[in-house]
Amino acid sequence: MTRSNRTLNRLVLALVGVLALAGAAALVWPAAARARLEVAGLVVPPAPRLGLAALLAGPDRLGVAGAAAAVALVALLLAVAWTASRGRGGTATVVDVDGVRIDIHAVRDLLQDSLGPTPAVVGVGATAHRLRGRTALRVTVLTRRHADLPTLLDAVRGAVDDLDAALGARVPVVVRVRTGLRSSFAREQRAE
Repeated sequence: MTRSNRTLNRLVLALVGVLALAGAAALVWPAAARARLEVAGLVVPPAPRLGLAALLAGPDRLGVAGAAAAVALVALLLAVAWTASRGRGGTATVVDVDGVRIDIHAVRDLLQDSLGPTPAVVGVGATAHRLRGRTALRVTVLTRRHADLPTLLDAVRGAVDDLDAALGARVPVVVRVRTGLRSSFAREQRAE
C-alpha cells in the first residue's frame, strides 16, 4: 500500500462485503421463508416468482443479464486498473555503484544517527523511489510541537550533506517535516 489511500481500501472492502451479504440474503431468503412455514406445519402454496427470479423469467431476461454483465465487467476493469496503479516506483536500493548496493535501511539509520541529537526531532523515516531512471529519497522528519524551524532545517541540511558524503553521490531528497500524535506523547530529551 505504498501510495494507496487506506480509507478508500477499507471503504471498497466494506462495500464489497455489504453487496456480497445482500446477494447471499436475496438468494437464501425465499428458501428460508418457505422452510420456516413448512416447519411450522402450515400448508405452503407454490411460491410466486419475485425479485430476481421474476426478472430472469420474464421477457427482459437478456437485458437484465446483459446489464449485470456490463456492470460486473466495468467494476472488474476499474478494480484491475486501480490495483495496477498502486505501489509503483518504490525501491529498496538507493545507490548501486559497481555492484555495491546501499539499502534504504542504511540511509534511514544514517539520517537517524545524524538527526538523533537534535532535541526537536522525535523520529526520522525515509523511502526511496525510482523516478525517470533516477533514485530520489523522501525523508519524513517527525518533530515536537513548536519546534524551532530554522534550527531544525539547518540540522536536516547537515544530515543530508552528511548522507551525500557517506554515499559518495548526491541523491535528490524531498524532506517532509511534520508533527503528530507520536510527537505529543514523546518524552522530552534531557542532557545528562
